[in-house]
Amino acid sequence: AVTGEGITEDELMRTAERIRTLERLFNLKHGNGKDDLSPRLFKGEVKLDREKLERMERLYYSLRGWDEKGVPTRETLEKLGLGDLA
Repeated sequence: AVTGEGITEDELMRTAERIRTLERLFNLKHGNGKDDLSPRLFKGEVKLDREKLERMERLYYSLRGWDEKGVPTRETLEKLGLGDLA
């Protein structure tokens, strides 16, 4: 309603998914995001369970349509109209 464009909620969600996937590709290309679990999470006063976080990370990647290393799959890129970046 703010833009005056007739965009559905589904179209907005797909656009957000495309943006997040493009951010991920950019970060991977420039050396960021290869290890999303910072070592700082596992030391100090509050230590987090590495195995549990790694399982959560793999689930997150899977839900995003990324491989086990966090790289968007060809199928995901094509679904989002980003096949030329595969």
